[in-house]
Amino acid sequence: MSLVSTFRGFIATLGDLQISNNTDTQIDFSTGGLFFLFIPDEDDHYFRLFLPQIDNYRPELSEKLNQYNMNYKAGKAIVYNNTVWFVFEHFIQDYERDGSFIFARALSVLRKMMEDWRRQ
Repeated sequence: MSLVSTFRGFIATLGDLQISNNTDTQIDFSTGGLFFLFIPDEDDHYFRLFLPQIDNYRPELSEKLNQYNMNYKAGKAIVYNNTVWFVFEHFIQDYERDGSFIFARALSVLRKMMEDWRRQ
């Protein structure tokens, strides 16, 4: 079983799931009112889960983005195409055993980052 198929199995357990793109190189899906991009790497043990385009980038956000990068261990705030994105990157040695736990953690971290962003 591949990392991508393990991830597909994990998201199938989520409520209110809507998948808009489902390929071996990218899975786009919505759950809990948020839109995510799952992008596996050539290394079948490494993945990135994005919460894309959460805000337009403005220079006054730079300090806030730096704070996010210091406060969240596995989550990062980045600027891509002049918009703010959140990303969770992780290496999974045994994704068949640990995948569901790590994928759930990735969603949790990104949701928490978004909640904090909306509060500020």
